Amino acid sequence: MPTRSALRTEVRRLLNDVNSIRFSDGQINTWLDMGNSDVVTRLGPFDIAMQTGTLVGSDTFASSEPNYQLNVNTIRIKELFLEDEDDKERKIEIITQEELATRYGSTWADNNTSNLGEPQVAYQVDYNVFGLYPRPNLASNGNTWRTYYYRVPSAFASDSDTPIFLDALHDCLSWYCVSRGKAQLGDMDGSDWALNRYETLLRIFYSSTAFADELKAFRWDVS
Repeated sequence: MPTRSALRTEVRRLLNDVNSIRFSDGQINTWLDMGNSDVVTRLGPFDIAMQTGTLVGSDTFASSEPNYQLNVNTIRIKELFLEDEDDKERKIEIITQEELATRYGSTWADNNTSNLGEPQVAYQVDYNVFGLYPRPNLASNGNTWRTYYYRVPSAFASDSDTPIFLDALHDCLSWYCVSRGKAQLGDMDGSDWALNRYETLLRIFYSSTAFADELKAFRWDVS
């Protein structure tokens, strides 16, 4: 399993910069981080994190907060749990806003006390934002929400770190970096060739690997 140091050495070999004349370690490390994030985001999340928060509830519509934001490195939510009014945790279904309108009517977002209550479902607002319906009422104020989400991996912390995805894909990181290096040198043809090699390796791996359905596209896990 190649480390960041080994990957950087390979990138220098491919860029004919074994003596570190053209590119600094910092530049190549940045490219490795960018490629690492790109692979995980495109082929499927592998890294799961947890985040918690509290509901802002009120019996006044304008003072009730329906939307809650996760960290910016979120790819998508896996599961969401809420404390209910009896302080017992339960899993909340996550649906789209279109499904919300079908289920609860087109007036679900209107300023109306009928849209306040104990939240029963969550819905997608943005890639890292979920909303709750009904909007939390006063009895829900301060209750805890807990979510597990797939995230973009953190940057390599040291030269001994390795990518979190499968070994078969590690070679593609080198070609991602080579594309960046060639572009910096003004060799756009070489950059395009290296980027195409990177894309080809991703396609080959994706087409020959059996992924779970939830890893094949950006979507919210509602199972």
